[in-house]
Order: sequence, then structure tokens, then C-alpha cells
Amino acid sequence: MDALYNGGAIPSNEVSLQLCQYDMLHESFINIGNTEITPKCGTDGKSVAWVQSPTNNQFSINIKSILVNGKLVELPDEFQKKTRERWTRKLDKEKVKKKLQANSPMFKYNYNIKWEKLPTVSIVMFAQTPVTYDNSNSVVTIKLGPRDYMWKYDSEKCKYLTILDLL
Repeated sequence: MDALYNGGAIPSNEVSLQLCQYDMLHESFINIGNTEITPKCGTDGKSVAWVQSPTNNQFSINIKSILVNGKLVELPDEFQKKTRERWTRKLDKEKVKKKLQANSPMFKYNYNIKWEKLPTVSIVMFAQTPVTYDNSNSVVTIKLGPRDYMWKYDSEKCKYLTILDLL
């Protein structure tokens, strides 16, 4: 970002990120340079929070809490205290598949996902610079439905949102 801005390729050193719910996913976009405010997904297009750009190609957020189906999840003491090289995964692909099959959102042999049986995941995080009065407490919540954190890309394979590996 800094190189693009300093080189004059973009008008401002900002990135606008518009995320829409699954049925309006086609309206989601990333605007490098934040060149225009575009109302989409039922919003007015105005920013709700600013996050400072990292200088070392890494991005981290300060997660306040995680909710599953609106219920607070107790996070382990070591959550967010390890460096990038020391992250450990609590779930590997095989454990995720067994867990999904045990709770019956996915049949064991044909891998048809019952999306309605999967939970919503809400991530509550601190924003460094709120820009609206409604967000003056510097907290942003992102609520993800099953189709937001898990993508089925063929008859046997799924991709999962990386943050779920930390749970």
C-alpha cells in the first residue's frame, strides 16, 4: 500500500473493504485507494472504522470476543499471545470433518452440507480509529454465516476461514 501511494498510483493510502452477506456476495469488493463511497448491501457506504496499516506485510487484529450462534465462546488463555511462528492449530482437516459429521451438518459419504445446521460466528474486535458516533466505543463486530466461513469447492473438499483454526 505504501509503495502504491508513495509512487502516486493511488490517491490515498487507504483500502475500502465492503463485505456483504452470502446472498449479496457479488456486491462485495475491495477498493484500493478508497476512491469512492459506494452504498451497497443495504449500507450507506460510509466507513465505520479505520485500522492502521502494518509496515511489515502482516496484519493482526485485537479480538475482544468470539460468539457462536450469539453465545460467547470462552477463549483459551494463550489466545492471541503467540507469535506467528508459534501458532498451533487446535483442529486439523480430519478433525474438522469428523466434528461436522458428528453434528450431522454433513453426511459421511456424499458430503452434502446441511447449511442450516451450521452456526453463525461473530468476531468482536477493537478498531483503532472509529469514524462514527455509533462506533465511538472502538469495537467492531463481524457476523459470519456458514457460507461466509466455509466454502465447498467440489464434491469432497471445503475451505475454511483461517481464524477457525485458532478456536
